[in-house]
Amino acid sequence: MLQILDCTLRDGGYYNNWRFQDTLVRNYLRSMEACS
Repeated sequence: MLQILDCTLRDGGYYNNWRFQDTLVRNYLRSMEACS
């Protein structure tokens, strides 16, 4: 079984000091859930 770790939010957090809009995080997590 292949498992992939997506570090988009982690790496992006270093760039923007962890300031993400709530809608961006919700949409991102929904998209990741749809892939599983």
